[in-house]
Amino acid sequence: RAAPRGVQASKVRMATVASPVGEMPDLDGALPDCPPTLWDADGIDIAAEQARYREEGLPACPLEIVATPEENAQGAAYFSDNADRLRGLLRDHGTLWFRGFDLMKNEQGFRAFYDAVGLNPCLDPIHTSGLRAFASAKDAVYEEVNKQSLSQHYIGLHNEATKKKTATYGAFVCFQPASVKGGEFFIADGAAIFRDLDTEVLKKLYDSKVRISVSNLDFNFLGALGPLKDGAMDFFKGLVASVIAPKFDMDLEMIYGADGNPYRLQAIEGRQSPVTRHPETGRPVWFCNVHNHARYLRDRRPCTVPEVGMTDVYSGDLGALDARDLQHINAVSEKNIARCAMRPGDVLLVDNYRVLHGRDVFEGDRYHAVSWFDGWKGDGKSVVTDGGKPGNVLNKMINTSSAEPGAGHRRAAGRTIPGAAQRRAAARDRDPRRAAPATPSASSEGPPPHPHTRMTAPQRMSMKRVRARISPRRAAVSSAPRNPRSGLRQAAPAVQPQASPFTLGQAAALHRWRCWLVSMSLTLVAAPSPFDVGCPIQAPRLTGQPRHIIRTWTHLKPSVHAMAALEPTFDRSTLSRCYYTAPF
Repeated sequence: RAAPRGVQASKVRMATVASPVGEMPDLDGALPDCPPTLWDADGIDIAAEQARYREEGLPACPLEIVATPEENAQGAAYFSDNADRLRGLLRDHGTLWFRGFDLMKNEQGFRAFYDAVGLNPCLDPIHTSGLRAFASAKDAVYEEVNKQSLSQHYIGLHNEATKKKTATYGAFVCFQPASVKGGEFFIADGAAIFRDLDTEVLKKLYDSKVRISVSNLDFNFLGALGPLKDGAMDFFKGLVASVIAPKFDMDLEMIYGADGNPYRLQAIEGRQSPVTRHPETGRPVWFCNVHNHARYLRDRRPCTVPEVGMTDVYSGDLGALDARDLQHINAVSEKNIARCAMRPGDVLLVDNYRVLHGRDVFEGDRYHAVSWFDGWKGDGKSVVTDGGKPGNVLNKMINTSSAEPGAGHRRAAGRTIPGAAQRRAAARDRDPRRAAPATPSASSEGPPPHPHTRMTAPQRMSMKRVRARISPRRAAVSSAPRNPRSGLRQAAPAVQPQASPFTLGQAAALHRWRCWLVSMSLTLVAAPSPFDVGCPIQAPRLTGQPRHIIRTWTHLKPSVHAMAALEPTFDRSTLSRCYYTAPF
């Protein structure tokens, strides 16, 4: 056949039967950490390098490699026989798009592909945060952003990199495209973006550097604390820096008011260059996530990320980037985007230092996955078994307890991904409260227990006390004696609530503080902190339960201790008694 788009045909061994995928070692807990980012950004002559690119030209990106029936029949042998040639093509083109290979239609075959090519898998750059779940941990395959909650969120161009860590290569595989529409994966050549950017705009960014904010935490309620405000701001800044930031394994600085909101605490990376030299070719490339992370651009696209996950990009001195520069970067980036309508089994093998990637919005169910690599086996690196990566336990804990349907799911080869209706039906079938009565038998142990029976005795007693405090009159009525004639309980006298020592404004501020700490405890799951932020009642148990269950001393304790630490005149016992009677 004709070589696709500049690919020269090579003599390869032909086979009539695909090589079977044998059993491979389990990689769960055995992956090396993502390697550190290789920065080489000093002394780049922007204008001269741009002129050189324009004079020499750039090869096609991506380069499509479409399988013939003979090549497809070889299975993994095709990739092992052509590993050296494919490595050279990846260096020249930045991305190889493998199409028509049946081998990569499931997780095990996908692993056989990258193993035959000779790539070493590694952890995701932000693996410790738990933001990306494994689709198949034993095969080092992460799930892409397939969640329904983010289906209408446009993911702009970015390298899978932080200032601290960068995966050298990535392989993106399609197991199932979006069942309704959209969800196209797209890439852009960072060398082409560097070539096409206005020289003055690029020089300005290169000289000033950039800083990327990765998270927002709004503490607007602190403004109502009066003289306690400064101490509370310092407390939360220290709490976030010591509890949350280390879980991302990034060099972050906690800064208030960078975007003009004095009570917004942002986690911001250090100064970094938007341009760096490629670690293998030495040529400068655009290596910056501004197309995806700049809030100015996000606000003008479909975006469903909550405020806590909103990102932004600043200049090196934390000044705002010029809107005209952002518009120019956006135009040049989109000009160089190559959309890839991937089919099941398609793989995009990407040079992560050179090529940026993103994903469009979609409807329906979608299952794409990705593996990251720190280099080639022939370079002396190898997978090591250490199992002690910081945050690996947290990643498993967060993604195992995820309440979102389909999050981190594993899909067998050829199985259709269940839609939302099927997932709801399956959840109803699994719900013991909806289960059909069991047929009596000698070995039957009776109907499934109610979910509340799974609680410990102290937890059940705590819930009873909470209900009694929240509704004293209802508790009094339930304990009143019954009328011997009517069988109804005697009316109980109304219970007068205790007067709150706080003003309405103080009570509202305390309530917002408590709500933030509760949400933080559910987010961090079991994060250690000076105030026992991690609580024994986890998010899945609270799902669908009455709101007053949250009002337990377990959740109140962090705010009580925090208030006592900031203001010694507050009495813990008084504050706990007034919690249920203050006019919130």
